[in-house]
Amino acid sequence: MRKFLLLTIYFLLLFIPFKNANCQNSHIVNVGGPSDIFDPAVLLVVPGDTVTWVNIGGFHNVNGSLNTYPANPEGFENAVSSTSWSFTHVFTISGEYNYQCDPHVGMGMVGQVFVGCISNMSATNINNNGATLNWTTSTADVNLKWRKTGMTNSWNQSDPYVTQINNISVSSQLLDTLTFNAQYEWRIKPNGCAIGGWVDAPTPFTVNSNCIPSVTQTVTNFSPDPVPGYMQWSYDTLIITNNSGCNVRVRPEFIISHSNSSLNPSMVDMRWYNPYTNAWPPIQCNSNANGELYGYWSPTGASTNDSTGFDLGASAIPQVVRIKVRLMNPNNSPPNGAPYGT
Repeated sequence: MRKFLLLTIYFLLLFIPFKNANCQNSHIVNVGGPSDIFDPAVLLVVPGDTVTWVNIGGFHNVNGSLNTYPANPEGFENAVSSTSWSFTHVFTISGEYNYQCDPHVGMGMVGQVFVGCISNMSATNINNNGATLNWTTSTADVNLKWRKTGMTNSWNQSDPYVTQINNISVSSQLLDTLTFNAQYEWRIKPNGCAIGGWVDAPTPFTVNSNCIPSVTQTVTNFSPDPVPGYMQWSYDTLIITNNSGCNVRVRPEFIISHSNSSLNPSMVDMRWYNPYTNAWPPIQCNSNANGELYGYWSPTGASTNDSTGFDLGASAIPQVVRIKVRLMNPNNSPPNGAPYGT
């Protein structure tokens, strides 16, 4: 009997550019251009932050005056001009600010600035199973919620599609159990903030990666080899190392063939060692049209007959799989049958 170990790697790479929020205390808003808009139209800042509007083309201004928006905590505005102007305002008072371009307000050219306890919300290090959420806050801790876009309209903590973490005292949170190629929305609530409640991130993010998978495998020789007789165990080790900076979906596949007969699953007993339970659960096998046995391994043990594979984490620590196999049919085993080699 001959035995082969095949490692088949399945991966899907999809990268969609994500526009990060500005990471400084100075914010730029582009004014005008072909679409006659403020970009971004909504800003989240903290007291003391500076916002600069830059005209990139057209006849525009910034009007956040108290005459136009009396509910603004304070007013700010500049004159209408078609030159390449810039206008800067430092926001020192918390609250919600609305503003407009006077010549194009009828076309929807309006913007908002929220000055509070949270700003600079961004998603970084996006890979194929998660991302790192970042923010700046002036409070001691925050609460965080996230949900998959399109699954629910609710933000209630009891909703099964909404996940919430409370009292985070750092300025970032790693999410590493998200669904590949799914889009997520998230929000932050600064605890103890004098104004406002939950603040939505300006842009959702999509779980994907432009990481190039790189995986190496090492297979040792079976020992003993060949198997000396019926019901005798032979041992091997498969080592899989992820050399990438992201998770990679892999599928270890095992194929066994006999030199002069077809095999069925009852003829072979293949198992893998689970170091957490100190047990040897079976690797289920099926027969193919060539009379070979094949099976798949995964670290859960429950999906050993599933060809979908599993995520191998972005880590320098290799995945070590210890395997043992024995022949269950004496007619196909030495000395009655042909021996097998690897």
